[in-house]
Amino acid sequence: MVTCQPIDTYRSPLSCLIAGCIALIATAGPAAGATAVKIGRTNVAKISHLPIYLALETGLFKQEGLDVTFVTMTERALVTAGLSGAIDFIPLPRAGAQAALKGAPVRFVVGQSLFSPSVLMATRHITSVAELRYRTLGFGQRGQAQYNDGENILRDRFDLFLGKDYQAVAIAGEIDRLAALERGEIQAGLFSFSYGAIAQARGFRRLLRTGTLLPRIEGAIWTTAAYLKTNRDIVRRFIRAVARATDIIHTDGRTTIAVIQKYFRMYDEEETKALWHSVRDIYFADIPASLLQDLFTGTRHRIEQKGSWPRGRKPPNAEYYIARRLLTRTLNQRTSALETIDAMAPTR
Repeated sequence: MVTCQPIDTYRSPLSCLIAGCIALIATAGPAAGATAVKIGRTNVAKISHLPIYLALETGLFKQEGLDVTFVTMTERALVTAGLSGAIDFIPLPRAGAQAALKGAPVRFVVGQSLFSPSVLMATRHITSVAELRYRTLGFGQRGQAQYNDGENILRDRFDLFLGKDYQAVAIAGEIDRLAALERGEIQAGLFSFSYGAIAQARGFRRLLRTGTLLPRIEGAIWTTAAYLKTNRDIVRRFIRAVARATDIIHTDGRTTIAVIQKYFRMYDEEETKALWHSVRDIYFADIPASLLQDLFTGTRHRIEQKGSWPRGRKPPNAEYYIARRLLTRTLNQRTSALETIDAMAPTR
């Protein structure tokens, strides 16, 4: 059972009722006749995967009749296991898109995060992105997303050009980047949400979240076409559990922080509170068609750069690789049910 810690957040009577039900579910034993389901998990916990962690810990999967087991492997091994049917659900959208473009029978079924997972942190006296001009910034490794995202956003959205308007140093390790920020060797840096929360708790200022300006599908979950065809009801129940988990993250800081503490091993109250506030609005079970197409387009471009895309082959429509009708219908039915519950709640 998850041990909840206090947090000063308002909770409506409906959310309290839901949280109470979740607490009862979490203490119950495995449901008789529950369907065994395996979900892939990366060796290092990812904040974009928070909904599936929470759905397991709070018993949402169990309530849907799913006996879930996490299978922890490297990302490459997870993809292989997912395509072979050894694991049922894989939360690696870029790897799924790449496999699909190479002919694998991948089908996306539900989303998690719609944000690129980075925040730009700065010293307290810097109050806006414009004040980064003539400063030194710390990014991640050159060529990686945490470097490219920072350079692209500053150039395209704020007219700040690397080398002309500011300098950047590549510091691969986030703990080293944070230390450089504390020593004053850099005046701002790009961090994951987790390290951004640590920096914020230590008095640094969050200037922006890259996902606000650069939305991206992170953590979207896929299965195989064969599994979807023979297990549509299981997939439907899986979607419902993940969707309900995103609702809890939006509204219930106590429960979400407890799960963060367990999976990310963050126990400082100010750090975990800052992390929840940073990510509470980034999760949605839906998978927007435009962002899915962006995912496939970007993946295809990387394949082309490696010379692996067949000459003359037209890019596929990304919608082919998503169980759109099942996802939309499940989310719509769930929304109607929540509206009915809300309407029945007593007024004050």
